[in-house]
Amino acid sequence: MFIQIKIDKDKCQASSNDCRECVNICPVDIFQFKGGQIVVIPENEDECTLCYMCEGRCPAKAMKVIKLY
Repeated sequence: MFIQIKIDKDKCQASSNDCRECVNICPVDIFQFKGGQIVVIPENEDECTLCYMCEGRCPAKAMKVIKLY
């Protein structure tokens, strides 16, 4: 795995105001709304292109893309 995506569940607004910005903006479908929260689809995580659009679009600044190499 070359990247890690962290979602701060305390900051994420998906359950409180129906925010789906990361789900809608990600070009490789890494995110999913499931069980009332945004989750990373593990099998898609390595497809991340490091575009950082999820970080930039998140109104709560709850996303962090970490390059591990």
